[in-house]
Amino acid sequence: MARKEKQSANLKDIAKSLPNYLDEVEIIKSNIFALDHILKGGIELGTSIQFLAESGVGKSTLALQLAKNLCKAGKKVVYVDTEASITKELLETTGVKEFINDTFFYIKESTFDNVEKYLDMYLNTGEISLVIVDSLAGLINKCFTDLNKGVSITTNATLYGSRPLTLFMNKYKSLASSKRFGLILINQFRERVTLNGTVLKEFGGKNVKYNSDVILKIASIKSTSRNKDFKDMMASLTGGTALEFEVIKSNKTYPETTLPFYLFYGRGISDLANYLYALTKLEFIKKNVSFFELEYEGIKIKE
Repeated sequence: MARKEKQSANLKDIAKSLPNYLDEVEIIKSNIFALDHILKGGIELGTSIQFLAESGVGKSTLALQLAKNLCKAGKKVVYVDTEASITKELLETTGVKEFINDTFFYIKESTFDNVEKYLDMYLNTGEISLVIVDSLAGLINKCFTDLNKGVSITTNATLYGSRPLTLFMNKYKSLASSKRFGLILINQFRERVTLNGTVLKEFGGKNVKYNSDVILKIASIKSTSRNKDFKDMMASLTGGTALEFEVIKSNKTYPETTLPFYLFYGRGISDLANYLYALTKLEFIKKNVSFFELEYEGIKIKE
């Protein structure tokens, strides 16, 4: 009896049975002019974006404004507060409060274990468009919070089933890509002066940098910055500060590596400030001390 040869699978059939890895990317707008502009349209689902800034700059305010805008558009957002720094007042002033447990879901945990447990519960629904971790520096191993174990901060951090930052980053970067949600990572940096000059030192080191598709540094506008004129223009405003985005890393090429914006404390980025700046640069509007002047068809408006 002739032996039957095993029929090999058809390559085209195999390709059709697998996920379509070449699907068009989906971008959701933050509806924050400066952020959408520097990200070339908005937040690309499946990517991880790191906001890198010094303490007290306004990272949480920006993150909450971003969350509110997405929630208002019907997107579902999970916000992980690892530092227990989000107050009821901040939720109110940024406009997030009205969306709580509707499209905005809040986790206030600091241990890797608890963050992972609760975050996975939300992600398993398949309904989440954006995850914000505020901040990476606030995450801690479970062993340090278990008083019965008597573990000190000098003890090996791998004890008692802890989840180090490397595994956390690898897991949620991979999940963001496969489940198609945006991942916003709030991180801190400090500038260290060395023999070779000033070096940017961010929390988490190379692993966090590697697992971030885009890194936006948020900092005050220096006197040497190309955006100094924006800072000077906004000098008369109160209740906030002039800052700039700087692209430290990106998987996209973009001619503008820095972009200025004005952040009102507790409220968020002012789009009006950017619009006025753009119109002034284009000479549609003229700045005269603390006044703006617009002349159109013989009519002069001064405000």
